[in-house]
Amino acid sequence: MNYFNNLFIVLMPVIVGALISIVPNMINKKIDNKNKLKEDNRNIKLQNYVELIDLLTIVLKNPGVNFEQIISKINIVNMIGSVEVVYTLNEYIQTWGGCASQEDQNTKYFQLLIAMRKDIGIDEGDLSKLSTIGLLDIQRVS
Repeated sequence: MNYFNNLFIVLMPVIVGALISIVPNMINKKIDNKNKLKEDNRNIKLQNYVELIDLLTIVLKNPGVNFEQIISKINIVNMIGSVEVVYTLNEYIQTWGGCASQEDQNTKYFQLLIAMRKDIGIDEGDLSKLSTIGLLDIQRVS
């Protein structure tokens, strides 16, 4: 028993020294992996949000366009977007082809853009200074 106590006393500094170098590396690796996953998710969201806005523009400028692609993109955004993005996207979609005024559609579109910016971590700053021009207004302007 005395032998094990002496061995423990001798090995204790070695074990502590090893743990001092291993534990911080493990923690750093875990933090790096978490940050990489967060950045990858942000990039996926950013790409899909940009593609959705592009598709919205195309579909609203060309009413005869096949809706399959935009429906697919809406479904993807509904799966990967934050709750706020999904909610505002669905609110905006409800303004299509109904009795919603242009002002209401512009407001819903603006709210969608704000939600997307928040979700991907773009500094909101003073978003009230952004234009509230909607896609149908863009169609009329171009």
